[in-house]
Amino acid sequence: MDGEPQQYFQEVILKKSLVLLFFKLTIAEVFLAGCYLAVVVAIEFVNFHFGIDLGMHPLTLTKSLLFTLLEILVTAYFFLQWNYNYYILRTKEVIYMTGIIVKQKRSYALDNVQSVSARQGIFGVLFNFGTITIFSPALKSELQLTEIPNPNAITMKIKQMNMDQDNKMGYILRH
Repeated sequence: MDGEPQQYFQEVILKKSLVLLFFKLTIAEVFLAGCYLAVVVAIEFVNFHFGIDLGMHPLTLTKSLLFTLLEILVTAYFFLQWNYNYYILRTKEVIYMTGIIVKQKRSYALDNVQSVSARQGIFGVLFNFGTITIFSPALKSELQLTEIPNPNAITMKIKQMNMDQDNKMGYILRH
């Protein structure tokens, strides 16, 4: 055992930003509330102009139940999408897992990584999330990990994992 090379196996699971999940849920809630308000105004318009009282009408109750169910479904969809779409960062690869019912696994080799960078917009800086871009000749293009919380720390982790693997610094500056 003394002559065997020591292997480093590190694995980091990266879920997308919870802040963005909250924003998506808030926008969906505001949109559904606007739709609900439009339906209520339409019913009141019918009540006022045509003298039809729809106060306890089954249509009114159905409308309320429909929008409640719609809110639950939208919330469940965004949460399940957030929970089942994530990245697994390993020493030699990045795996993108996606799917709730039909699961997909895409693996990207990180051999000879030449550059790793983080990009944050104004909201990303405020709420600490962003996009990580990895370039490796093995990928033949850039790999972008989107909506990642704390992208600068994860970028450093990728660089550290690659240095631990090769015991050398192989990064170049790219613009």
